[in-house]
Amino acid sequence: MCKEEIYKLGRRFAKFRKEKGLTQDDLAELSGKMKHTISNIEKGRADPRISSYFSAAKGLGINLGFIISEAEYTPVIYSPTLENLIKRLQHEDEKTIKIIADIADNILSAKKK
Repeated sequence: MCKEEIYKLGRRFAKFRKEKGLTQDDLAELSGKMKHTISNIEKGRADPRISSYFSAAKGLGINLGFIISEAEYTPVIYSPTLENLIKRLQHEDEKTIKIIADIADNILSAKKK
């Protein structure tokens, strides 16, 4: 890997860690690595062993291949009801999906009150 790729990969690790509300200490504990290893990964300071990348990704609960791929991260939530709803919505046009999303937003907002 070139320095630029290592830096980008490190920034993605930092982004995912922050999105999960974890500190570097938290990720170090979850991954079994030292805090300075996590810091070096995130700052692209070093070219750690591949095992360090795997451990950090595992600590985040994200597949390393996904982090490397630069794809957008979407948490996987399993719910049979949600899965069924998604299957039903796949065949709807964007206008219908927007209406359903607005209705869902209204219901969820009212529920919070």
